[in-house]
Amino acid sequence: MDPERRHRETWIDRLVAAFAEPVNVQLSPEPGVRFPVELFADRGPGFVAPGSLGLSQQLERDLIDWLHWWAHHVSPGGDAVVAGDDAEWRLWGQEGQRLRQALQRELGEEFLVRGC
Repeated sequence: MDPERRHRETWIDRLVAAFAEPVNVQLSPEPGVRFPVELFADRGPGFVAPGSLGLSQQLERDLIDWLHWWAHHVSPGGDAVVAGDDAEWRLWGQEGQRLRQALQRELGEEFLVRGC
């Protein structure tokens, strides 16, 4: 294991084992969340905490920075853009795609990562 990566939490391993298909994961910037990664399981979607998926610390930091940029550029409810021009938002979207690909690589084939 990469020394920079954390161990995946046991409940994630049990979730993966319970599904024949890959577990759906989505990058989801939402107001009030600490980490923009959402898992879709039997009981519906749910956000996970940093450290629960066994990701590298760098990817976790990048995902949190991506979420923070979004939170500082939308209204408190997340429903209106309040800062940033088109070029900045395009870059944010491109960064989201890069993060989605990195998340898929680190999680592996047991998961299917979608963008927001």
